[in-house]
Amino acid sequence: MGKKKNKNKVSGAVKTAIKTEKKLANKLKKELANLGEEDIAKVIAEIEREEAKRAAASEKALPNPPTARAYASLTPHPTNNELILFGGEFHNGKQTEVYNDLLFFNAANGTWKQVKAPGAPPPRSAHQAVATPANKGELWVFGGEFTSPSETQFHHYKDLWCFSLAEKKWEKVIAPNGPSARSGHRMVLLGRKLFVFGGYCDDGRECKYFDDLYTFCLDNREWTKLTPTGRGPTARSACVMLPAGNDSDVEETDEELRGEMSDELKVLDLETCRWHPVVLRTDNTDTSAASVAPVAPEEPKKQEEITVVTDEVFSMRVSAPAPEGPRPQASVRRERATGGPCGRMSASLAVQRSQLYVYGGVLERDDKQFYLGDMYSLDLHKLNGWKTIIEQPPLPDWLGSDSEDDGSSGSETDDSEESEED
Repeated sequence: MGKKKNKNKVSGAVKTAIKTEKKLANKLKKELANLGEEDIAKVIAEIEREEAKRAAASEKALPNPPTARAYASLTPHPTNNELILFGGEFHNGKQTEVYNDLLFFNAANGTWKQVKAPGAPPPRSAHQAVATPANKGELWVFGGEFTSPSETQFHHYKDLWCFSLAEKKWEKVIAPNGPSARSGHRMVLLGRKLFVFGGYCDDGRECKYFDDLYTFCLDNREWTKLTPTGRGPTARSACVMLPAGNDSDVEETDEELRGEMSDELKVLDLETCRWHPVVLRTDNTDTSAASVAPVAPEEPKKQEEITVVTDEVFSMRVSAPAPEGPRPQASVRRERATGGPCGRMSASLAVQRSQLYVYGGVLERDDKQFYLGDMYSLDLHKLNGWKTIIEQPPLPDWLGSDSEDDGSSGSETDDSEESEED
């Protein structure tokens, strides 16, 4: 009689994978012990438990502006002339701090206040937030990521939260079939639905970018995955989606990270659930022609291309820059004379009552990334120059290594120590 096979027998490849996972887990455990850090999942769970213990909401005026940060959400208040700043992170080259503070900026008098409410979400950055006037005002937050101080651990969220602006309390909304864990995605509100597109997730072994599209109905609180026809945007994070989108992050290898900037502009027809490229009009274009078409526009001769931007309250006509020749120095000097934000990435941006607001972000200098804490506004009706709301203080010391410049802050001590050892 033949020997009976064990159906529960594990293959050699699976055993090897399990052993590898255990070795990596033990290695990470030792690294965390040396750094004095706990497992990131335990840290997040403990923060959430502590936030749930808060019995009542409290408010306090802030004597100083918020701390420097990037990857925060800055959301127009749905009923008041205020902006809502939530989360974000700060990195000084050595350690990272992630926030879950909820701050309100009064645009009329330029003051800040902090609200601490029961059941707040754990800290996060690169999340998304939108506000709706429904139910006397709600702020909806989805996803994002949490980083340990040493940046040896990363956690991506797939949770959905609702903050009641009237009752000043948080609710963690449990709904199945939603998007996977991610950050760098985009979320907009159309009618009574949240639309979530793209983003990425990096678990330390694999970095994956998404091109999926989900809706969340605020009425029945259900997620739905859309499967539009047509050629939609490629997988990406940190794009622009306004109810329309562009920009992209793409490729990573073990050796380098390369970003590709996309100039695609596409619109999703909600009636047919189909993606279409957007064709921009010029002044000579027949206004009866469709603004969305499946074919590319003819090459313009010498007409000036005009982009019309509207938020249903006002429209702004933006001319495309001339493609030939360098920009005159006088023009550069005029731009600098108007002040305003310097070049940066990952800033927080919002439009409230015809005012464009820019807060924080990251300034790159060589291999250093300085997190900013300045804030500006621009009147989109007048377009008569930037107004500085918060001055940028002197850049903080960079505590990380700098392969490009051995003479950076902290390097003199390192050099002296090396010479003594030699």
